Order: sequence, then C-alpha cells, then structure tokens
Amino acid sequence: MTQNAPFSLLSPARRDAIIDDLLKKRPSKGPVPMQITEVDTYCGRYNEYRMLLQCTHEGWGYTDEELYRCGLQSEDQVRNYCINRFYGGQWDHGRWGETAGKKAGLSRKVNRLTDRLIARVRTITGQGLQPGLYAVKSGSSIYGTLIGYVFGSNKGHAAQLAEAFYGHLSDGDDSRVNVCWAGYPTMAAYKGAVRRMNESSESTKADLERRIEKLKKQLEDDQNRAAVTAMMLMQQLEDFNLAEPEPASAAAK
Repeated sequence: MTQNAPFSLLSPARRDAIIDDLLKKRPSKGPVPMQITEVDTYCGRYNEYRMLLQCTHEGWGYTDEELYRCGLQSEDQVRNYCINRFYGGQWDHGRWGETAGKKAGLSRKVNRLTDRLIARVRTITGQGLQPGLYAVKSGSSIYGTLIGYVFGSNKGHAAQLAEAFYGHLSDGDDSRVNVCWAGYPTMAAYKGAVRRMNESSESTKADLERRIEKLKKQLEDDQNRAAVTAMMLMQQLEDFNLAEPEPASAAAK
C-alpha cells in the first residue's frame, strides 16, 4: 500500500475467507510462504506445557495489510464476530445459557483468532505501520490531555500532522504532542472522533458553568462577610468607646 493510497476494509467475503483459513489447525491459503511446526511449549493460557503450533511467519501466511484490513482489533470484537457469524447472532451469556459443547467451540475459535490475528494486529497498530485515525495528546505521554485527532498514512505521518495542527494547543509551555492509534481511517471513525471532541467540549462548558456559579456564590459570601464584619466592628467600637484615633502601629492587620 502506498503512503497516500485510499484505505478500505476488506470485503466481508475476503475477510471471512481469511478467518476460515486462520481457524484451521494449519492455515494454508495465505500468499506468504511459511512453515508450521509443532513444538512442546509452555502455554500461558492453560499454565502447562503443551504441543503448540508455531509458524515461521508472524501473520500465519497473510500480510500485515490484509490482517489489519479485516477490521478486528480486540478479543471482544472477535467474540462478537464469531457469535454473529457461526451462531446466528444468538448467544445466551448466562451461566447455564449454552451447552458445554457450544461454549467450548466458541472459546476455541476466539482463542485461535486472538493468537493468530489479534496479536499481530495489536503489533501493527502499536507500531503505527498502517493508515489510521490517531488521537493527539499534549506533551510526550500517551496519558496527556486529548486535544484532537488526525488521519495519518502511518504513525510518523500522523505525528507530523499533529505537530503542525495541534502543537500550539498543547498544555502550558510544552508545545510537544504525541499520537496513538485510535481506529481505522473510515467514515465511522471520523464520526466517532467528532462526537468525542464535541462531548469533551460540552463537558468543559458544563464544568466552566459550574465553576462560574461556584465563584459567584463565593463572591456573594465574601461580600456579605465583609459587610457583616464592618458593621459588627463599628458597633463594637461604639460599645467599648474605642472610636478614638490610635497609632498606626497598633492597627489590626
């Protein structure tokens, strides 16, 4: 994919074909040459040594672009995809809702796709190797304040755009900004980003209005206390016959 090429997710038919192949014990239809071997390896999922398949290619025969364009980026999304595709979208999540066989079948599918697809997609998005929507944060940390979004051909391209468009909006004197992957470069991602920025703006507006009302109340209280204090002290001066001039050094502070 060239740097400025249009982006699109794979067609459902092509995505499903890749998923079907990855669900096989030994995927074989990817365009990248590979070898699959069985190795006795410690399995963190089951906390024991097991005979596990290992592939010489990180994408199990598929390019990063194809795996990325499948549009699945988390285990939850994979689970929903499997339920919708293989179980007609019907799944009882209750404790006794589904048979043990169906639960095991779903778990096997989700685990295999998580290991072979999601693990690689997480690496791709973490490295910023593909086009995407990137969140722009102030400062040099991903925990900085969200100040906007940009679409970038890759993470480096997004960082350049973020610096150009948002650098002057960073918090305080720190004009640095950083970017992190926030979604695929699609219309849905655009609408989500605009919605989140509008929600942030409305939240700030509501917070500002609350602060203004609080400061107004505080100002009113301060003015009332000042008036009461002045009236009370004058009354005390008169009651104690202390309304005489006094040296400046003895004045109350």
